[in-house]
Amino acid sequence: MEFDIAYMAVVGAGALTLIVEALRQFSVPVNVHPHERYPILQGVELDTLCTKAELIRGLMFYVLIYLLIYAALLGSAELYALVQAGEGRVKGPTGDIPGGSDGLLGAGAYGKPFYVSAAIIAALSTGFFAPVERCIRSVAHRLADIPYGVYRVITRLHRVDYARIGTGYHLPLTEAYARIAPAAGDGSTRDALLADTVAALKTIDLVGPAVVGEYRDQLFAQTPVAALDSLLERVRGDVDGVTAALGTLSDAPDALQSFQQSVLRTRNNLLAVFALLFIRNDRSVAGAGGQNPTSEVIRAIESERDPALQSLAGAVMASGLLTVLSTWGIYSAWASGAHQAGWFAAVMREGLWLGFATVLSFAACAGLALMVRESREERNRWKPWRLSRMPFLRFLGASLLPALAAVAACVVAGALEDLVAAGTLTSAQLRDFLRDYGGFCALSFAFGIIIAFHVFLVVDLHERLPHLATLGIALVMAGIYALWALVVVASTYGTAQGLSWQLREAALLGAPALIFFLAFAALMEWSED
Repeated sequence: MEFDIAYMAVVGAGALTLIVEALRQFSVPVNVHPHERYPILQGVELDTLCTKAELIRGLMFYVLIYLLIYAALLGSAELYALVQAGEGRVKGPTGDIPGGSDGLLGAGAYGKPFYVSAAIIAALSTGFFAPVERCIRSVAHRLADIPYGVYRVITRLHRVDYARIGTGYHLPLTEAYARIAPAAGDGSTRDALLADTVAALKTIDLVGPAVVGEYRDQLFAQTPVAALDSLLERVRGDVDGVTAALGTLSDAPDALQSFQQSVLRTRNNLLAVFALLFIRNDRSVAGAGGQNPTSEVIRAIESERDPALQSLAGAVMASGLLTVLSTWGIYSAWASGAHQAGWFAAVMREGLWLGFATVLSFAACAGLALMVRESREERNRWKPWRLSRMPFLRFLGASLLPALAAVAACVVAGALEDLVAAGTLTSAQLRDFLRDYGGFCALSFAFGIIIAFHVFLVVDLHERLPHLATLGIALVMAGIYALWALVVVASTYGTAQGLSWQLREAALLGAPALIFFLAFAALMEWSED
């Protein structure tokens, strides 16, 4: 159908209606319910756990997801009208709706965008679909780093070497505990218990002054503390409770174990509130260059970066750039038509589009795989595993969203290539694209699963396996990817082109995966200390 100005205005009005509804839904107070490791954060509202900029970014992502659903449903209606127009007649027992030749979703129905937007609002506002709306909001929060930025800072705080930082500083709680319960030095269970308690007490001694002591006003001068008053009072009570318990602590095993549990809970709550102060201070600290233990902790967490995300960015860049060269090399190896007029330009153009599709697909699939893994890990649903007992069902369930992203990336890359080549997008082009590439894009679902499996394997195992073993995983997964590429080529285009042509097409699809898998595995190994 032809999209006139009036129809586009109606589409815009339907989108505006959805934006207003998204703004209303996003403003509903939402509490965060983290895992039991940080009980002090349970029930805290999200606006306390992030900055205003993060809230605005989350709102933008939330509105964008609403608009993407709107575009997908409206596009489905348009495809329905397109297929209907291509068949030449309407199939079905009821025929047309009385009063006109077009139905609610017919080609001439100007109310179609309003019907679609109203259906979305009604569905997401009712109780039955409320879990879907909460899931959409959760995805928007995660994309905006709400409240996962807090957990990420807490994780970095747990990785800090407090024993090294604490050297040379007065640690009152640690020193008092060492006098009460000195270690025997024989490697017994009691020694392990004492070591864990001492490590937690060092953390409290070093981080406590920045949260409930004299350094807070100096370091977090920009933080609006009023929203955190109740949390600060609670963690101050925890620290005072540990200090008071030290005065009456005995050397009995039961007393030491009970004291250890109290110290670990206080340490976790203290780090959680410290992370909140850091986040609410726009992830910056005044006077962090000073010579005090808290400043050294701040420098330690600011210098740490997520190795998985860094490796993903490097691998995507490498695969995007090297795909152009690999395309030229593969076409040169199958040299039929080489050195003809315009051959090199055609190959480079093909390589650029393949590189674009590679970057789009691998970034979306691997990025979503990391997001799903991190989300489940934070909810304590990503347990450690052994290579002999790989959790296939867990990996498969976590791969569904990346697999859908692979299909979407295939459709977007192919449609953009057609649009750029023709300079316009018509109904005939859409019909031809669905006919020629629909099956190929659908079979790309398995490519997304393979990419996600590779990400899960490398991220989970790279610290436990030798370097060559991690690279071996990349080679195996790249081989599986290439085999599926051969199946896709054979099943999509048949055998009329011959085996040599099929091998070339499979190589064109498999080479970018080989580059990405090896680069990601190598960069993950390189990130190890």
